[in-house]
Amino acid sequence: MKLSVKWDLPPGWTAGEVEHPVPKRFMTGELAGFGYEGAVIFPIAFTPPAEFSGTAKLKGKISWLTCNDNACVPGSAHLELDLQAGTPAPAAAAGLIEAALKLVPQPNPNVVLSVEERPETLILTLQKTDSFDLSDYQVFPATPSVINPAAKIDFKSAADLFKAEVPKSEYASGPIKELTLVLAGKFPISVTWKMPVGKTN
Repeated sequence: MKLSVKWDLPPGWTAGEVEHPVPKRFMTGELAGFGYEGAVIFPIAFTPPAEFSGTAKLKGKISWLTCNDNACVPGSAHLELDLQAGTPAPAAAAGLIEAALKLVPQPNPNVVLSVEERPETLILTLQKTDSFDLSDYQVFPATPSVINPAAKIDFKSAADLFKAEVPKSEYASGPIKELTLVLAGKFPISVTWKMPVGKTN
């Protein structure tokens, strides 16, 4: 699950991407998906203009989808945040935000993903350049409509490589051009493959 946010920011302000912590795998009836339960924090970084002074009001509308075994219900809320220029100081929620950031998968240059597309499946290869141990992680697809979400991504070790064959999503259309995997463990990792320019799978 991903949130959808539309911002209404003062001139010169920019909002970063909504950071998603590692999700859980859920079954909604016979449909598999990924999401969250209970309270969850989605960190977002805002950048003010260089000349910012005085106060600023940041506004946004956030939308999401909540599901159970019977139905999925959309939800939304309006957000407002008042900020004042000056020396930064930790807010009351600073500790919660710091803890949430540790749950957000980060790129790891020591792990490289490659993808080979077949008619019904994808061959995924992870190449490691350090003592990275994949057995400590669960693997989820972060890119929608590429891998069947019900499929377990089970990598097998071979020398300095890990390989897995997974069924494609029924919604996949055309050559697969990009895939991001989330490796959920003590230190969550994201790894992205993009089809080289001018190449077809």
